[in-house]
Amino acid sequence: MRRILLGLLLGLSAVLVLGPGLITFNYVVVAEQRRFITAFERDAFVIGGRSEEFLEGGSENTTQAVVLTNLITKYGETSGADVIVTDSSGIVRLSTNTAELGIGEDFTSRPEIEAALAGNVTSGERWSDTLQANLVFVAVPVISGDTIYGTVRLRFSHDGIDAAVARETTVLWWVGAGAVVLSISLSLVISTLVTRPLKRIEEQT
Repeated sequence: MRRILLGLLLGLSAVLVLGPGLITFNYVVVAEQRRFITAFERDAFVIGGRSEEFLEGGSENTTQAVVLTNLITKYGETSGADVIVTDSSGIVRLSTNTAELGIGEDFTSRPEIEAALAGNVTSGERWSDTLQANLVFVAVPVISGDTIYGTVRLRFSHDGIDAAVARETTVLWWVGAGAVVLSISLSLVISTLVTRPLKRIEEQT
């Protein structure tokens, strides 16, 4: 009797604890991923705003190129992102990783650059054979009025998102573990309290 009751209580506790817990966990994961990507989209627009004059002038101003390269290099070192700025033809004019993302390289074949040149903000994820890792990217247009002067693309490792999600969900794991321990303890206590009088009656008869 006690084992049956204990099993029923544990099953009910699992449903009540794990169900809402998993829903909350998934919500936090999705929200944190979205927050992370939104922050990079905002940064890309800021870089685009700083690069607009350079691109508008035909990207021939070497002084501006040096200043902007220093700017995006410092940003890349801080954020861990690779940054490229293309002109309206999809040609790379600024890059934080010239060894892989060279100046003068044509990026119009990249779907995110094509979309950004059409005035759209895009984000996504792809596997990099070179780096052997999942990379996340955001691409935004450098736009003023109806004119698109180029694009900014940020590319960063998925590890950054994973680390941010892990930080935010650590508390949830501890709360969930505590709830499971509490539910098991309560199930043991309740099953004992319920079955003990029944056992006494059975022994007396």
